[in-house]
Amino acid sequence: ARTLAIPELVHEIANYLVLHDLTQLVSVNKEWRQAWTPHLWRDVKILTTQQQSSFIEPVAQEALFRNRSLVRLFWCRASSSANPLAALGNTYMQQPLHLTDLCFQAEINDPENQEPLFELLIIVLEQSHFLTVLDIPNSPPAGIVVETLLKCIAQSLPHLRRLTLFTEDEPYVRPYAVKEFLETVSAELEYLSMGIEFCHGDSTDSTACLSQPTQKCHPHPKLKCVGIYMDFSGDKDKTIVPWVLSGFLRGCTNLDVVDGQMHLSATRACWIWNYPSVREIVESVLGIRLRQFHVRQAATPRSDRDISTEITIIASGTCKGSDTSTSSSLVQEAWHTICIDKCPLTMTLTNDAILSAATSQLHGPYVISVDNIESMKSSDVQAVLSQDRSLRCLSSRLPPTILATEMISSPPWSCRFITILKIQISGIPRPDIYTDYKNRLAPTLLGVSMKQSRAIQRQVYSQLGQLTLLQTLCLGADSPAAELEVSTDIHGTPVFFDRRLQLRCLELTLESGLDRLAGLRDLEWLTVENMDHRIGFVELLWMEKTWPNIKRVKGLVRCRNKGEFRSGRMVPTGSVIAPGRACGSKIEVLDSNLWDQVTQNFDQYDFYNLTLVNKQLNTLFTRHLYFHVNISSKRQEIAFLTPACQAALLRNSAHTRRFSTRSDNPAVLAVIKDLPQGVLTYINLGSDARLTALAVEHLIAILEKNPFILSLRVLGAPFDMGLKSVGALLRAIGRTQMFLRRLELFEGHLGIAHPADLREFFETVSEHLEYLSIRCTTDSHVLSADEIVAMTKPIQGVQKKHPYLRTLRLDPSLPEQEWLDSNENGPKPWPMILVPFLEGCSDELQTFDDYEGPMDDSNQRRRPSWIHEYPEVRAALKKLIPVKFRELLFDAREDEWEFRDMDAAMQVYQVMANDDIPGQEPEICNLIRLDRFMTPFPTTFRNIALAARSGFVQKLCIQDGHMFQSEEILKILRKAIHVMQRIQCWGSLPVLYDHVMDPVPWTCTNLVQLDVQIRSVFRPDIRTNYRGEPLQEYDEAMYHEDFLDAVRLAHRSIYKRLASLESLQILTLGLKTEQDKLESKKVDGRKVYFDPLLQTDCLDLSLEYGLDLLADLRDMRELSVHHLDHRIGVKELKWMERNWLNLEYVAGVIRNDPKKPFGRPFAVEDPNPAECDVGFNLR
Repeated sequence: ARTLAIPELVHEIANYLVLHDLTQLVSVNKEWRQAWTPHLWRDVKILTTQQQSSFIEPVAQEALFRNRSLVRLFWCRASSSANPLAALGNTYMQQPLHLTDLCFQAEINDPENQEPLFELLIIVLEQSHFLTVLDIPNSPPAGIVVETLLKCIAQSLPHLRRLTLFTEDEPYVRPYAVKEFLETVSAELEYLSMGIEFCHGDSTDSTACLSQPTQKCHPHPKLKCVGIYMDFSGDKDKTIVPWVLSGFLRGCTNLDVVDGQMHLSATRACWIWNYPSVREIVESVLGIRLRQFHVRQAATPRSDRDISTEITIIASGTCKGSDTSTSSSLVQEAWHTICIDKCPLTMTLTNDAILSAATSQLHGPYVISVDNIESMKSSDVQAVLSQDRSLRCLSSRLPPTILATEMISSPPWSCRFITILKIQISGIPRPDIYTDYKNRLAPTLLGVSMKQSRAIQRQVYSQLGQLTLLQTLCLGADSPAAELEVSTDIHGTPVFFDRRLQLRCLELTLESGLDRLAGLRDLEWLTVENMDHRIGFVELLWMEKTWPNIKRVKGLVRCRNKGEFRSGRMVPTGSVIAPGRACGSKIEVLDSNLWDQVTQNFDQYDFYNLTLVNKQLNTLFTRHLYFHVNISSKRQEIAFLTPACQAALLRNSAHTRRFSTRSDNPAVLAVIKDLPQGVLTYINLGSDARLTALAVEHLIAILEKNPFILSLRVLGAPFDMGLKSVGALLRAIGRTQMFLRRLELFEGHLGIAHPADLREFFETVSEHLEYLSIRCTTDSHVLSADEIVAMTKPIQGVQKKHPYLRTLRLDPSLPEQEWLDSNENGPKPWPMILVPFLEGCSDELQTFDDYEGPMDDSNQRRRPSWIHEYPEVRAALKKLIPVKFRELLFDAREDEWEFRDMDAAMQVYQVMANDDIPGQEPEICNLIRLDRFMTPFPTTFRNIALAARSGFVQKLCIQDGHMFQSEEILKILRKAIHVMQRIQCWGSLPVLYDHVMDPVPWTCTNLVQLDVQIRSVFRPDIRTNYRGEPLQEYDEAMYHEDFLDAVRLAHRSIYKRLASLESLQILTLGLKTEQDKLESKKVDGRKVYFDPLLQTDCLDLSLEYGLDLLADLRDMRELSVHHLDHRIGVKELKWMERNWLNLEYVAGVIRNDPKKPFGRPFAVEDPNPAECDVGFNLR
């Protein structure tokens, strides 16, 4: 009783008690209930699924309502079925709340159910006048609700100190509403992080309205850190952002950090660098002049000395003040951003320069993002974190290592505003680890106990725990697949060992002091890859209850984790988990929302089997089973159309988000049409058959019911009802899909539409579009005089801008010249269709491809690029991509047209020479086509290779690829950057030898077609030549286990190079041998053929040798493996079907033609198409 009479002592005791203990205390007697009830309801956290289920009960809602005045901290994740705010926001009891900390997340995909939650949140905020911390990462679905919420925060929360709004998805808001909010929000504010996107074309938001002073505006002298992340692409006149931010920033007189970029992304720039007037205000408040340094991935490689010199000049210099200051004042220059996407081979001088920039000035860099900074010394990393007060981001693909002893001995880190931190902490003694990375017995740590180890870890946690604004914390990093050691177990299964496995790392258990990170309330991502940690269910549950914004912990299960560079088939990793709490060993770990994405290697069959184990697994894996409905084979189609399967899909349709099919059966689309409204975000119709009128009708109905689709692909084009069917589909896409980001139409069959429908489609398609590929044409004969007049008039009220479009592929398919000349006296339709659309695009457009269909030397006549027929289109395109497009077509098949080597070479050279002439606009060969040459043209080919690797060639189409040297092709792939789009051959392929394993990366990331042979790859499984005769050079000693491991690593290195071409759609590794080049002889009375061009030194193309490294080539449509001695079997075909959803066919899989039996025995039997049952064609 004496203890209960001292409130301070009760408060201290309550800090060490959990919810279960407090519940027991209030049940003792009336006196204890009165003393301990305020502490029981002080912190209310409803974050886990179990907590949400408990608060649904009426008893819990009533108890929360009774004790609502006692709640000080309220964190919740609300859903349509669990709304914890209901008890707090009772509209009939307008009593003030005493909340001081509120975190609210709305985890609902349906906007109709999301809006009432935010309306209830506004009611709660109106009653919470004492609130000091507010965190709302999600945004309301409607702009009117957003503005109401902003006005409520500004007017009802005068004591607010820390505010985080809309950091996950920026809402559309009128500029004036944002300006009014920023200038009237609480004057006590110390930290502001906010994402916003301005509405475009609102007539009510006039210039006069924005320029007027805001009522009740006031300065914010206590504000230290501002992070405003906005989309300003629609601000063409560059007037909206200055009006919105200028008054607010002038009132922030004590700012330390101004951040304008939420994520390091090439698609979203920082507003600081685009508005000089706003930048001057920021620099005057900070007292420094900001600079940025960026070496992009597509840029020309720079040396270590060049990079360090440029960084050091700013790091040590000063400059004259800006125009607003006096001429005698000096303003120090400082780096705001140091971003190096492409690192030199050595980084010694660059690391020293970065250290100097971060430590030699009062204001260090805000952002340090380097692709590979692992060579930086531990003491240098410690110095950066200890002295750079402005640091917001320290990021690297291969992060540096810092020793625990240096972390402990140093003073507290000064980078208190940092949000992204990627480091590796080493040097921690771990007596609980007895083996090394290869499962061999490790030396015993003498004199170090587990108690001493955990004492060190607690001090490390304390240092990290002071960085309370952290959103991303990466303590581990995945290893490149080529660096893994490969061995085999007793069953012959490949086992992979990782030299980078951290053995002297943090234990990450509550016993070791993990609870000292409880202050990281903003943490969203935690990466523990390649760490011998001990995270278990208890730790995961603690993370969910302690970190309200946590989304994922990556690296929980090491043996099944697929990292950015690692193969998903690497099972197991070879390192046995040491004694202790085994990560992933308990089924409860799988029930956590933070469970690592182990399921990414599972298919529908695996998920179905898991749902049959028990009730708990059924509940867990049902959502994975129905998340992606994929009907890719005939067998799956038959099963899908059964009544039982349709009923199960309708029952679990709430989990469905993606739909893919290669079936041309309208009945499949009819089932999807009956799903509830708004569930689908991804649709892929991969059938190369033409769509019937009924299928188009079902597809339009699906689009109308699902307005939130982000990616849509329709391979085949409608053929019923003529132009009307295609037009109806195009209008439906433009009318219903407001959030599309990726759209691919009619790549399998050319679409034919009315010009008016095409024009309406291009001008009404989603303004969020980032990738557009369409093959569609129209005949100008269908235009009447009235329609021509209508086409020249702008479409009222529906024309949209497309500021985010980065890739545009158009193929009108106009092979006949008379189509272009059929309407010489009147306007042609394509300029009227495309010019308004291109004028609405921004300079973010980086890739333009005017040939989407295949170019076949024998089946299709040569046709020039269609953009050269329309000057208006070329002019509009030139404003986006400021180069002159040019074609070079060399054809020696016609008798009257003969080229000399130097003549052709000079034409290629002229393209490059114009780039150096002052006043001459640069040129790019959007196509260089070389048809059948009768004589060698060495100078021409050398100039073509030089132009290609210098970035002057988009598409290279050649008949005889052998004229190119392997080194030339390799240089093109290394240096062609994002300009090169196609390397196409229809005769013989250019050859790449085994030096393709060179570590220099390939830079042509926009390459969509690559035709090339890869030779000199050692194949120990091949012991006979193309005739089936034993190889004479066969040596049994070369097939030792260690040697085979090296061979696997060599194969994996090549696959890794190919996987870097993420835009690849067509990959040709071998061409079909012509009939007249086959050798034949009679065997047992029948003619047997042998292929002298059969390539035995090629890639194995099996999963065991690393085919799964190509999983990131998600756009793959065609794969050709003719006359390759590959090992593609049923398992590989199933893998292709599951990972390459756009795959149409694999040519060359079936090598043995019954009509022409080949004599050479193959090591693997050809797969039977009936047994494979895959949705794509085997040719």
